[in-house]
Amino acid sequence: MVSLRLRPVWGKVIGSSRRDVLRTMRLIALVTLVAINLASMIQVGTLDRPPATIANACAALAFVTMLRAIEYARRRPVPVWVDAAECLAMLAVAVGLGDERPLLGPIFLMVLYRAATSPALRMLPLAAGYVAMLIAATVIEPRITVFPATLVMLAVVTVMVSCLRALVLRVQEQHRSQRALLDAVLRRLPFPVVVTDPVGAVMMANPAAGDLLGWSPGSGTRLADLRFVGLDGRPVDLAAVAGAEASALEVRLLRPGGSSSDILIETVPMGAEADGAGTVFALLDVSAQRSYEESLHHAAYHDALTGLPNRAMLWQHLNASVEPYSVLLVDLDDFKAINDTHGHRVGDELLAAVGHRLRAAAHGRAVVARLGADEFAVLCPGADRAATERSAAALLATFDRPFDLSGKRVFVRGTVGYGLSADAADPDEVMAAADAAMHRGKPLAHPRAA
Repeated sequence: MVSLRLRPVWGKVIGSSRRDVLRTMRLIALVTLVAINLASMIQVGTLDRPPATIANACAALAFVTMLRAIEYARRRPVPVWVDAAECLAMLAVAVGLGDERPLLGPIFLMVLYRAATSPALRMLPLAAGYVAMLIAATVIEPRITVFPATLVMLAVVTVMVSCLRALVLRVQEQHRSQRALLDAVLRRLPFPVVVTDPVGAVMMANPAAGDLLGWSPGSGTRLADLRFVGLDGRPVDLAAVAGAEASALEVRLLRPGGSSSDILIETVPMGAEADGAGTVFALLDVSAQRSYEESLHHAAYHDALTGLPNRAMLWQHLNASVEPYSVLLVDLDDFKAINDTHGHRVGDELLAAVGHRLRAAAHGRAVVARLGADEFAVLCPGADRAATERSAAALLATFDRPFDLSGKRVFVRGTVGYGLSADAADPDEVMAAADAAMHRGKPLAHPRAA
């Protein structure tokens, strides 16, 4: 549980360090300086010196540590006169102790801290002051011996760290320029784009993304505030896929007002996952495309007049059936006469009304389809002969009542024939048996039925 709670915090620290490398360098240098100064205080305490001298030395080390902490907080060096006071304080400590060794570590770290965090012109006074301080200490106190190599090493390392800082500044400036260019390009893109950091927090969302997702400028944009579900209806957490390998994902965005949009999301990591880089989400609203595809599918497998499944859809159900079934064919009697008498509009209304009644009469998992003209079919999964005859009777009963169409009352009868999968080898034979039974006028439960 602790590791789960610390992970977001650690991710924020890493993300912050990537955005400001120099601040991270300052923090690392400050922590190292504090540790070295504490070790030096302990070393001073082990020396055979008067308590007052040891206390003064520890106070001086605490003083210079405090100065570096002030520099870290202010993000700029203390004034030059403070540097001079610092060097004089350390000189007094070295002379009082008669030993420079406990101070060499802090001196190196303080100069390196300044070199890593300040321009060269503000690094040189402190470095020169400490070099002069060490030389002066050897002159004032004969017990102090500073080797020339130590002074050379201090100067060389300081220059190296200063050059490294300049290089980091240059790289960071290039990174900022590239980031600004990327932001400008992404914001001008006509399609929605969202950029997140390694822990999934939104770093940038262009105006197109704001329009699609309902984000207003200046609002707290968070992926966690959005509701996405997958094609299977399960919730999808986009923040969880931030930083993953490039992939495409289709989800449905559910808005608070009840509206929704089908969105195709391309996730593109901005770097290797191990590096903790962020992720670019390219969004495409495919609602219109999906609606068009659904309309095409519906038109291909449904009858335009009645809205019932058509012959192609019925055959899909027949071929996919894994249990016994029956098929009932329903044909209207004298439909041509109704068309000729009342007109084709009434005839179309009659077909739609018959389809509605047949669908209401069919129970359970039955599939009612219009095969064409005035012929309908009813697929009854799991039905045996007795159940099929009951269904046929129910279908014929739908014609006992007249149809009110465009202010006219129309009576029509139907003929029913059925076929059983148990009596046939394949769907073709079932349909052929039902068609033959219907045309033979085989009586079932109604005197007009076959």
